[in-house]
Amino acid sequence: PNHTSSSTFSGADIRSFVDSKCSEMRATTASGKTYSLRRNSNYDYNDNSYATRHRENQFIFEFDRADKKAVAKAQRTLDNKKYYEKIRRKEVSQKQANDELMEIITAEMNTFLTNTAPNYGFEYSIESL
Repeated sequence: PNHTSSSTFSGADIRSFVDSKCSEMRATTASGKTYSLRRNSNYDYNDNSYATRHRENQFIFEFDRADKKAVAKAQRTLDNKKYYEKIRRKEVSQKQANDELMEIITAEMNTFLTNTAPNYGFEYSIESL
């Protein structure tokens, strides 16, 4: 998928990747950053066991939970910086607020994916031009 907002994968991307059994998914942003999620080299594409499906579904669950936490953290951060008042006073544009919101969410999700994906048999990386 292409991610014009410069963010990493969405929950829908993660679900699609897990369900598709493809070996790798990449998302490229307008700024030239590429996020990659791939199955590790030990992945057995013929394994449809309950344990494998459960592990992959648990990864989706953990991702969704981390995403909700990241959004809440980003909103709290902007609230603490009084962005709503600054937007009303035209000190900050809505785009600037949205950009900062997405920057915080993306940083949180990058940390989550870097630290958690290996526990579920996936490898996460970020490449910049």
